[in-house]
Amino acid sequence: MAKITYTMDSRETVDSTKIGEGILLYSQLEATYEWHDWVKKIPFINWPIDWEVKAIPPFSGAMVRYQIRVKDSEAPITSVYLDCYDILAIYGEPYWEVYPVDGGVGRCAIGDTDALLELIEQSLLEQAKELL
Repeated sequence: MAKITYTMDSRETVDSTKIGEGILLYSQLEATYEWHDWVKKIPFINWPIDWEVKAIPPFSGAMVRYQIRVKDSEAPITSVYLDCYDILAIYGEPYWEVYPVDGGVGRCAIGDTDALLELIEQSLLEQAKELL
């Protein structure tokens, strides 16, 4: 197979061999962590209109990660992740974790999106009060 080099931007190039290795790794992760099954199990979330929600890569064992802040603000960001296998903490079932909440974290079950939104709102309000 011929080696092809892709230019991602002016500073970085990616070797096609590495891309191929990455695709293999992703397919192994996909099977191990049952990504296709989780597509059906992860609930839709009706985000409040005044929030900005940024999806970020799911590092450190999380299935999904978000950064959330109040729209049009430079307020601190609330971090949210979904852990489906108790990799990052022990909850006993798939759960959302929100940080910061009450000086630590808040957790709720994957399907309890009302509790998730309440935890995020609490986090955003606590951080806004700290700025005053």
